[in-house]
Amino acid sequence: MESQKLQIITEWSGGKLRHGDPVAMVSGISTDSRSVRAGELFLALTGDRYDGHGFIEAALERGASGAVVSSPLKAFPGRWPDRCLIVVEDTLTALAKIARGYRDLFEIEAIAVTGSNGKTTTKDLIGQVLSTEMETLVAPASYNNLIGLSLTILLLERRHRAAVFELGMNHPGEILELAGICQPRIAVITNIGSAHIGNLGSIEAISAAKSEILDKLEGEKITFFNVDDHRVREIVESPPGPVVGFGFSPKADLRASNPRYGADGVSFDLRIAGKEMRISSPLPGRHNLYNLLAALAVGEYLGISPERLAESARSSVLPSQRMEIEVVGGVELIDDAYNANPVSMRAALSAWQRMGCRGRRIMVSGDMNELGVFSVKEHQEWGKILGKSKLDLLVFVGPRSKGSSRAAVEVGFSERRVFSVDDSPTAAELVSGLIEAGDSVLIKGSNSMKMGEIVACLKAEANK
Repeated sequence: MESQKLQIITEWSGGKLRHGDPVAMVSGISTDSRSVRAGELFLALTGDRYDGHGFIEAALERGASGAVVSSPLKAFPGRWPDRCLIVVEDTLTALAKIARGYRDLFEIEAIAVTGSNGKTTTKDLIGQVLSTEMETLVAPASYNNLIGLSLTILLLERRHRAAVFELGMNHPGEILELAGICQPRIAVITNIGSAHIGNLGSIEAISAAKSEILDKLEGEKITFFNVDDHRVREIVESPPGPVVGFGFSPKADLRASNPRYGADGVSFDLRIAGKEMRISSPLPGRHNLYNLLAALAVGEYLGISPERLAESARSSVLPSQRMEIEVVGGVELIDDAYNANPVSMRAALSAWQRMGCRGRRIMVSGDMNELGVFSVKEHQEWGKILGKSKLDLLVFVGPRSKGSSRAAVEVGFSERRVFSVDDSPTAAELVSGLIEAGDSVLIKGSNSMKMGEIVACLKAEANK
């Protein structure tokens, strides 16, 4: 964040300055007392499992210039006469308001990415493409909720010409709020699937929630969309501005054809920026090709040269824990443990099966959460898909996945090659005893299942 007067921060927050010099300069906003830096304001967020007000003194001791709070403490500012204090009704709302005010200072190409799957990957790929020719701010990790988006906006600096934001949601109205804060001119919609269906109740409700992004577009209001997804097509039938479709369909404005998948990624034909090109990329799977096409389409629109676009595709990198491949002790570990839903599970399986393997294929599948009343059915369907596959061993992790395990056996997968355990530590111990050199192991499940710990344990075991 570029330094701002305390008075300006107070006005943006909607709060009252109880202590401090209004013209004093603030160098940033921090919500973490462990990493706050001298000159920054500590904003005390309150959650279900924590209350940032309990860490105000720790933040001040680290050099914070003051605090943004919703419940003033008697010990502050008495013990800290040189620090400032802003009191607001709600600190989360104040953070969003500060981010919105700060965003108004910048005239940039703002791109917002939403969809049920591939948001983070697409956001990162767009950033990689644009960064070849312009200073681009890319939202860190999966900063796609109100806190993450606000903190991303506060990273903006005058040197940035573009910013790529990720908009997630688990309830109606959330994307509308997020888009109103980051003010995108460009929207990218990757797909519509069953992620968070337990919260929204239906695919139709998910589509409606994703479509909220169109209501807050600024300027030219251009939308890039997956033309092969019929639900996305329905969203953009009455767009607020120009639309650009990407995909494999002849109706796509940016169309990939003749794809060839292999162990080293994918190659495909593409007409882009007026040139016919054969594009190659190390990204695995058809689902990642859609993510890449979205990035190339945005890059072409913003004037990135065809040569830079092709080079960016060749050097593209996936975010952490997305089909992240590492050979450990002769075993290929494929870490796709960031999160899971029915669509992403199928996509990961398809991408994996297109890759070469000299030994056995072992699937380690964790529970898919946030499916609500659809959970039992979706886990059964997933088990049937794996049961009909030609994989060698199936390891299911978690209580919901017991239904997947039974379904796999019911459709003919050998019961001797199916394992069901309660948690990731047990799964790690089991898989460690199963794997052999040459095997390929795909590990995927929802965040709460801590599937990444299985990967970490297998690496640690191999390095003993």
